[in-house]
Formats: sequence, C-alpha cells, structure tokens
Amino acid sequence: MRFPPLRRLARTKTPGRAITGLLAPALAFSAIGLAGLAGPVTAQDIRADETPPEREIAEVAAPHDNFLSLSTTPMLQHSARSGATNANNEVDIVGQLKLREAGDGVLGQLRLSFWWLHNATLGGSLSTSRFSERAGLLWDVNDGDAPDPADSLGLIALHQDFRFNETLATLSAGKLYPGNDLATSPYFGDDRDTFFNQILSGEPVGRWHDRIGLGAGLKIDNDRWFANLMITDATAQEAYFDVSSIKDGSNFYAGEAGAKIRSSLGATRAGLLAYRIDRSQALTAERGLVVTATHEFGSEAVDGSGPVALFACLSARDGGEARPPGPSDQTHPLRWGWFAGMALNDPFGRDDQQIGLAVFQGTPTSEYRAKGFSKQTGLEIYWTFTPHPAIAITPDLQLLQTRDDRLDAVFGLRVRLGHEFRWQ
Repeated sequence: MRFPPLRRLARTKTPGRAITGLLAPALAFSAIGLAGLAGPVTAQDIRADETPPEREIAEVAAPHDNFLSLSTTPMLQHSARSGATNANNEVDIVGQLKLREAGDGVLGQLRLSFWWLHNATLGGSLSTSRFSERAGLLWDVNDGDAPDPADSLGLIALHQDFRFNETLATLSAGKLYPGNDLATSPYFGDDRDTFFNQILSGEPVGRWHDRIGLGAGLKIDNDRWFANLMITDATAQEAYFDVSSIKDGSNFYAGEAGAKIRSSLGATRAGLLAYRIDRSQALTAERGLVVTATHEFGSEAVDGSGPVALFACLSARDGGEARPPGPSDQTHPLRWGWFAGMALNDPFGRDDQQIGLAVFQGTPTSEYRAKGFSKQTGLEIYWTFTPHPAIAITPDLQLLQTRDDRLDAVFGLRVRLGHEFRWQ
C-alpha cells in the first residue's frame, strides 16, 4: 500500500482509471464493516492527466495542493483447494497541508502530510496469515496486514522542497514508511490499487518495506535520473510515535539510484535499492538488494499513463534470521524472489478499466525449508472496472503452487470507494 507522494487515488482518461467520487457510499460501506484502505494521490499525479512529457519536470516542481482523501476498500479471497476464506478491510484518511508556499529561489514549498489507517479482518473469516497457512502457501495472498480482529497506524511527516534548475529535491522528517518511497512503480506495491499477492503488493523477501518509524529521507528527481536516501528506526512497534525504541540503536539505512530514459518507444524507469537493517534483540543484521524496472509504451507516456506497460522486480537478502533462542515471528519467508508482468491501461478503448497480469517465484529461507516449503511459483491476473468515479471493482485470480506441490486457485474480489477534497 502507498500514501503520498506516490500512490494515486484517481486515474483519469490519460493516466488510467478514476476512483475519486462521492463520499456518501464510502461512509455507508464503512458503517457496515466493509471498509478498507486505498492509497491516495498527489497533486502531480492529478495534473498528469493532461501533461505532455516535455512539461513533466516543470509539473513535478510545481506547488502541491492541500487535500484530504477518504477511502475504504473491502477485499474478499477464497481458496478453491483448501476452502479457506479471508475478508479484510482498511479505512484510510490521508491529508496534506501547505505550511509555506515556494519562493523564487532555491527554497521550495514546505508541507505536512498525515495518514491514519485502520485494518480489520471481517465476518469471522481467517486473517491473511492464517489463510495462507491453511492453504499451504509460502507467503500471503494479499498485503492487507489485517490481523484478527483489528489494528491501526498513524504517520505524520514534514516535507521541504528545494529546486535546482530542473531538479527537485525533497527533505522529509517524521514517521516514515520506506515502502512508500523506495523501489516504486505505478503498477505494483499496493494491493488496494493493483495486484493482490504480497510479492507484488508488499515484500515477503526483505524487511525494508515495512521498517516504519521515526526518521528522515531525501528524494532527488529530474527527467534523467532519481535518487533516494532514508534512515528510520527499525524496531518501532507503536501505532503512532515510538520514541522509546530509538535508544535500541537498531536502524534501517537505504540508498536508491536509478535512470529514466525516454524514447520513441516510450518511457523506461529502472532503479537499484541497497539497504541494511541493524541487528535487533530478535533478529540478526540484514542486508539486501532490490532491482526494479518499468517500461511504458507510447511516445507521450507519463508515469502510469502508457497504453501498455511492462515491469519486473528482483529482491534478495542476506541475514534477518532469528537470533537464539528463536524462532521469531518477525522473520520473512523468502531468501529471494522475483516477478514480471504487464498492464493494459484503458483496454478495448475503455478509459475506466485496467488489466494486470504477472508471474512470480519465491525461494524460502532455511527456516521455512525446515517447515516443508520449497520454491513456489504463481500467476495473478486482475481486471479493474470503474462503473462510477467513486467506485472501482476488481475481480482477481491467483494460480499458486502449494507446499505439497499442488495447484490452488485463489479467487478474489475488491471494491474500492473514495472521495478527495482539494483546495489551494
């Protein structure tokens, strides 16, 4: 899942499907316990619907709007072989406030972003992790993170922009979410908007994705390259501000660099993320690499707007194992994993739809091999319809290899509702 400044709540005709709309149906769903989380959008994402490529950097450097995003997303999945069922939801309140407008010089806009979400398992169904255990799967079929019965999380951060000709740098400080800013793509990394399976929507390999804690980050972006640096508290456990864990001395460090190439064939973005997580009381130190690549066809393709997109990701790590006396419920199941896929925006001339298809594979750690798991492979396909600007409906199918080397079909359905208020 994502929140500002990456994930978009709205997709209009050029960059894709729209999900913003009326607030009333969203609140109605929430009231009957079918609420969920959807990732919000930034001003640059909204403006991208009519932005030609040569103006992309100018728009990125433009001031961000104030906004308040309210969204709710119920999700249902059923395993054909095991009979297991998971239903979970997230309620999401996301906002951004301009604290100071950009000046004429280097100093850009200062703004405050916040995100509150509530996760819950619904209707007496299995939690996501119990569902995967029952079905004999190595990792989760979604990244909803919904425990049984519920959980909440709050983030808040300050962002200061700096402008250097065609380069925009943003310094952030507060409670940060690494999975929001590192190794990103419009086509994976959010099970409330694109693929369901955790290997595509989260990270079952390294723990870098969810090292949510107090920290600082620097993002640099122009039309040819990008870079990110981040450090956060790696052992934060509290739902809001966990100051006490800072003294543990276990931190998450990350650096990412990449290139952006535009040609007559479209736009390509590729990056390499390297990270380290210090040793904690429960786990050994962890080091890892993540390679991502996205190519969008179309001479006027902007991030998320090409008619056809190809994407891939490879993750590998060393360490992050349980320390004696072990084991630990904080370990991740995979030593390395990869996925590759494609997305069709506005298929068959319908600007309210998107189709995604991906194949993936994961190799377990020694801990999970001892539990009887071996390398697992799978496929996922989804088709999103937007019958109303306020509603996005996504049927989903996953074909997954189980622990006993059988094929399981996991059927899914997601309904996403939302409204965004925006002002200057």
